[in-house]
Amino acid sequence: MANTPEQTAYDADLAALDLLTGAQRMKAKEAFDVKYPAGRPVTAADTAVTDADALAALGSAGNFGIGEALLDKKVSIYADELNAVFALFKAKKTTEALDLLNKTKFAQLDDDARNRYILKVQKSDVYKERLNSWLIGIKKNLKQQGSNLTDTELADYYLKGIDDATILDNALKGGKFEAGKTGGTQANSYNSLLQTATRNGVSMSLLPKVLGFDTMDEVIKDLQTGADINDYTQKIRNYAKTAMPDWAKKLIDQGQDVTDIVSPYRATIADVLDVPYTSIDVTDKHIQNALAGNISLSELRKQLRKDDRWQYTDAAHSEVANATKQVLQDFGFMG
Repeated sequence: MANTPEQTAYDADLAALDLLTGAQRMKAKEAFDVKYPAGRPVTAADTAVTDADALAALGSAGNFGIGEALLDKKVSIYADELNAVFALFKAKKTTEALDLLNKTKFAQLDDDARNRYILKVQKSDVYKERLNSWLIGIKKNLKQQGSNLTDTELADYYLKGIDDATILDNALKGGKFEAGKTGGTQANSYNSLLQTATRNGVSMSLLPKVLGFDTMDEVIKDLQTGADINDYTQKIRNYAKTAMPDWAKKLIDQGQDVTDIVSPYRATIADVLDVPYTSIDVTDKHIQNALAGNISLSELRKQLRKDDRWQYTDAAHSEVANATKQVLQDFGFMG
């Protein structure tokens, strides 16, 4: 390509300058630099950069692997910021381009997140396979913990490169425990606390307050984030212990529940009143009276005969029948 007039003039002036020496050359050089501050004049062709060249420069910058798909506004949420960088590369403003690139949201992602996003916008089968494989594992872990997230929510976590431990923690904090609906370890913890509470006469409405919370959801979340269920079990027993006589408190301190302690009383009540053993809990008035008075089982049997329910038992009917028979015999009506 032929030189432009400006380039020809520059070359001539430079050749003339090279012929000079000493002070004369120094003075001429100063004038030359003032005349050509940007050096040899260039043409538009000299400064032009093709889209392919600019894209190649963008793709290799920072080892971010930026390709054409990331510049497509239809599929890439980072298209606007990366197109601005692309424009700087095309204008040969490399330093500015690299500076802006490192400030983009895309550049702030960690390696996993960037790689996953690139595969996604490229509609790669590899991305789908890896996502599905990851979903199988994380959903299994979530189910074991008693938490669930939708596939859409999980895919968003995956795309952002968030680690499994953080996802599980967020799921536990975000979900609400519901007895009978939530499963996994949350349900196991709830059932364990329910059993201990029942065995110690603590109602489920009272239980969270006994443990220092307002709701069972808060209790379960505390357990899922590191609290020890054994500490909670002891709190329940300590609460039940406050209403117990000293002899019962000692047994509770040895690890027994109130239900264990009152088992003989329950058996006696069930026998005398002819009611199911399981229908008698630690809140039963006869149980409470027996505990408070530390009465013997024989004394408890005497007290139970004053219960209105006793008159309907087979034992009561038999006793009345025997008494009637004895009276008739005493009067000579029966042999």
